[in-house]
Amino acid sequence: MTVILTLSNSDDWERIVSKTPTQNVRHISDASKADGGCIVRQPASMDDLRSTLTTCESVLLVYPSIESVLSAEMKSGASEETAVSKGINFGEELLTIHKGARRKLKLVNMRHLSVATEDELQALSEHGWDISGSPEIAPDDVFVLAALQLIKQNKKLNKCTELLSASSIPLSQSAGDVDIDSILNGYKTLAVDVEKSRQSEEDKLHQISDLKHELSQKVGNVHAMQNERDLLQSQLIQVQEELEAYYTQSEELKASLQREKVTATQSERKAQDAVQELQRLNAAQVEDLNSLKLALANKESLANDLWEQVHDGLAKIEALLNEREDDKNTLSERSALLKSFEAQAEERSKENELLKAHLITVQEELEKYFVNASNAEEHLTTELEQRNALQNELSISQKKLQQLTSENATLESRLLRVEDAKRQQHSAHIRELKQQQREYTKLEHKFKQQRGELASHTQQVKRLENELENIKKSGSWKIGAPARAVGRALSKVDKKKHKLQQDIGLLYTSDLFDADWYLKTYPDIAEAGVDPAEHYLKYGAEEGRLPSAYFDGNWYLQRYPDIADSKVNPLIHYLKFGQNEGRTGSPKLLENSAE
Repeated sequence: MTVILTLSNSDDWERIVSKTPTQNVRHISDASKADGGCIVRQPASMDDLRSTLTTCESVLLVYPSIESVLSAEMKSGASEETAVSKGINFGEELLTIHKGARRKLKLVNMRHLSVATEDELQALSEHGWDISGSPEIAPDDVFVLAALQLIKQNKKLNKCTELLSASSIPLSQSAGDVDIDSILNGYKTLAVDVEKSRQSEEDKLHQISDLKHELSQKVGNVHAMQNERDLLQSQLIQVQEELEAYYTQSEELKASLQREKVTATQSERKAQDAVQELQRLNAAQVEDLNSLKLALANKESLANDLWEQVHDGLAKIEALLNEREDDKNTLSERSALLKSFEAQAEERSKENELLKAHLITVQEELEKYFVNASNAEEHLTTELEQRNALQNELSISQKKLQQLTSENATLESRLLRVEDAKRQQHSAHIRELKQQQREYTKLEHKFKQQRGELASHTQQVKRLENELENIKKSGSWKIGAPARAVGRALSKVDKKKHKLQQDIGLLYTSDLFDADWYLKTYPDIAEAGVDPAEHYLKYGAEEGRLPSAYFDGNWYLQRYPDIADSKVNPLIHYLKFGQNEGRTGSPKLLENSAE
C-alpha cells in the first residue's frame, strides 16, 4: 500500500489532490483505514512522516522545494539569515529521514511536478501514483527569485538543494528556470492594483468622513432629544406633583364628606327620635285633657294627676332638650313656662276654687304648647330639608369626586401614554444610534484593516521596486545580462550536470557510500576541499578508490565485465540496477550471502 502525502501547507496541494484518482483521506491517521493506496489531503509534519514510515510499506512524499520554503519565510517577514537557516534545517532533516528509509520513502519535488510532462509523470505510476496531468501551482514571484539567489550564494544551502534534487524522482529538467520578465510584469500589475486599492481606500476615507459628519449630526439630534426628554420628564414630575396634591385634596374632601354624612345620619336619627317623642307627648297630652274634662268634678284629684302628668311631661321635655342642643333656647322657654304652670298647678291644688280658672289657663298654655310643638315639627321638617340638602350636596360632591377620579384616571392614562411614547421614541433613537455606531465601528475596523494591508503592500512594492531598481542600475547586472541569458540557455540543456547532482544525492542517501570514511581514507581529497561524492563520481571510481568499506568498485567491475564495458560508475549501477538484478557489491557481501 502506497501512501501519498505532503509537507506543504498551500493551495497547490489541493489542486494536486484533485488530479489524483486515488482514494483520498483527510488526515494521516486515516491512512491505515483506507483500502489499498491513498493520498492524504492535510499536510503532514516530520514526526507524522517518521510515524508513517514505521507502519506503511511505501510512502511517496511531495515536498516543497527549498526555494519555496525560503520564499514563504521571506513573505512572512523573516530575515534572510532566518530563512536560510530554516531552509537548511528543512533540507537536512528531510535528507536524514530519507537516508534512513530510502527503500520505503520516495521524494517528489512539488516544483518539478508542476512542470512535468505526461511522459515524465509516468515515472510516478511505477511508484503507485497515477496523476492525470501536471497541476497548476502559484506562479513565481520576486521572493522565489530572491530565494534562488540565496541558494546560489550559500554553499551549504546549495548543496542541500542539490542533494534533495538528486534524491528525488527525476521529473522536469527545466524546473529551476524563472521568468524574470513575467515576475516584473506581475509586480507592475500588482502595483497598479495597489494604486487602485489606495484610491479605493481614499474614497472609503471620504465616505467614512461623511459618515462621521452625519453621525455627529445624529449625535447632536440625540442630545437635543435627550434635552427635550429631560424637559418632558420635569414637566411630567410637575404634573405628577399636581396630581398628588389634587389626590390629597380629593381624599380630604372624601373624609370631610364622610364626616358630614355621619353627622347628617346622627342628626336624622335624633330628629326621628324627637318626632317620635313629640308624637308620644301629644298623645299623652290629649289623654290628659280628656281626663281633665271627665274628672272635672273631682278637681283636686284631677289637679294632682295633671300635676304629675305635667311633671312627667316636663321630665320628658327636659330629656328631649338635652338631646336637642339646637333647640336649647326654645326648650328653656318651655321649661320656664312649665315651671310657671307647675306653680299655678300648685296654687290650684291649694285653691280648689280657682281650679277651673287655672284649668282654662292650663288649656291655653297647652294650646301654646301644641303651637310650639307644631313649630318644633316645622323645625324638624326644616332640619330634614337641610339633611336632604346635605345629602344632595353629598351626592353632588360624590359625583364631583367621581368626575375628579375619572379625570385623574384620564390624566394618568395620558401620562402613561406620553411616557410610553417617549420611551418608545427614545428606544428607537437609541437603537438607531447604536446601529449607526456599529456600522461606524465596522467601517472603521475595515478601514484600518485595509489601510494596514495597503501600507504593507505599498511598503513591499516600494522595497521590491527599490531592490529591483538597484539591481538594474548596478554595473554587474548590465554586464552579466548576456551571461545570464547564456546561463539560462545552458541550464536548460545541461542534463549532464543535472544527472551528476542526482547521482550525488543517490550516493549520500546510500549506506554504501560513507563520506567520512572516504575523506579519512584519502586525505588528499580532504585537503583539496572538494565534495567527496562528486570526486568519487568524476575521478575516484576511475582511480580505483573505494566509496566505503562495504563496496569494492574494482572487484565489481572485474566480476561483471559487461558493466566495465558500459563505462558506468560501479556504485551507481549497483544502486540503480545491480542490487535488483541480484549482483554482489564486494567479496564480503558475497561471503555473507554464501553463509
